[in-house]
Amino acid sequence: MKQLILAVGLFSVFAIPACKKSDTGGGGSDPSDKSITSFIFKAADNPGLAADITGTISADTVLLWVPNNIDLSNLKPTIVHNGASIIPGSGVSKDFSVTVGYTVTAKDNSTKIYKAVVRSSVGGTVYIGSADGKLYALDADNGSLKWAFATGGAINTASATYYNGTVFICSADKYLYAIDATTGLLKWKFLSAGDMSDVTPTLHNGSLYFGVSPGGGGMYSINAQTGAVNWQKSYFYPPSNLTILNGMAYVAQFSGLFSFDITTGNGGLYFYNWICGPGNPMVINNVVYAGTEGSVTRANNALTAATIWNYSGGLNDHCQHSGPTVKNGIIYSGGAVTGYIYAMDSATGVMRWSYQGNGMFSSPVVANNLVYAGNGDSYFYALDAYTGSLRWRFGDPGTRNVGGNNGTVAGNVVYLGSYNKNVYCLNAHTGAVNWQFTTGGTVYGGPLIVTNGLAVYHPGLSGEHQ
Repeated sequence: MKQLILAVGLFSVFAIPACKKSDTGGGGSDPSDKSITSFIFKAADNPGLAADITGTISADTVLLWVPNNIDLSNLKPTIVHNGASIIPGSGVSKDFSVTVGYTVTAKDNSTKIYKAVVRSSVGGTVYIGSADGKLYALDADNGSLKWAFATGGAINTASATYYNGTVFICSADKYLYAIDATTGLLKWKFLSAGDMSDVTPTLHNGSLYFGVSPGGGGMYSINAQTGAVNWQKSYFYPPSNLTILNGMAYVAQFSGLFSFDITTGNGGLYFYNWICGPGNPMVINNVVYAGTEGSVTRANNALTAATIWNYSGGLNDHCQHSGPTVKNGIIYSGGAVTGYIYAMDSATGVMRWSYQGNGMFSSPVVANNLVYAGNGDSYFYALDAYTGSLRWRFGDPGTRNVGGNNGTVAGNVVYLGSYNKNVYCLNAHTGAVNWQFTTGGTVYGGPLIVTNGLAVYHPGLSGEHQ
């Protein structure tokens, strides 16, 4: 019996230090060793993770890829190292939306700093057009080229649309193209009567809706599967981008804002005759929000066309190019004259905050408690959604001129094009570049992202993803 007790005691003496070494480090015989040997986000310690995620360790960097829907602001790593100590310690939660530094101290008191870099894996494809006439399909995580499809004309501000394994893009050669999303092969193409380089189709219940330039045939409804025409209506000033809700399309054009029945193309309500720009109207809770030549944003009853409120910015400002977006009871709009982006109470139009850039803002997108929008001063901005304070900006007038382009936010990453022919993937929290891809022409339009799980992220033509 005494021998049995002694054996258990001896086992305990050896077992406890071994477990302690695995948790806190201190292993290895070299007193100058200060290496991290393992860095893991364990599913048991991090709600939302379906499986453990192990980091790849290089000379002084630990790289971890996490699913795009995971909140990066509060992740807890389990770390094994060969030093005497590490700060921050294993098991300490940190905000990994930014790079986190870890200092390992060896037994001889020498130190080494590791950078822990966490990137979100979108796991899909970015589709974006260029003025070189090509639609590019890029790997969403690393920017590598999957395929490129050449149209017969420039693709300017037109963005792609996705439906049932097919990507649709419009071109200056007057065609709407239906392209296999996986192979890049043409399925069908439809010839309209006008330039389509700035046209982004709106998809609804298996049909595509779009208008072409003045004198080009007006408004079309096309079967997305076959390219057959459902109906066509002629307008002297055809609609640009449109928003569909409850069987009605709300469209802004040169002669004003109106609605029509999407089944027949027959007209509905005429809201006002102020000049409107190409940005989509925003329709929510039976209220239509749109920018005009005479106001930054107007709010009208979607059922009666009655004006609810009208905001001009107090500076005779107006919004002809960007569409507004509503999030958490706040409407965000860009001004065309003064270069402001405005945040207003969506019910009353009362100002919450404003931020001034040096050019016209694109349509804002709201995600991660930030407002994202491009500006004509060559920068893409991320502002605090509640205070309007600047969190970061990306770009410059020279090598990274992103102009007033629309960006697309997909969880923890942002995609956007540039006047310098590049497509960028940015960290949505910091603006740091994850990757860039160079096309053969200026990239004006917003990117379309389709994940492997077939989640679709559209550019913010009306602010919210459509």
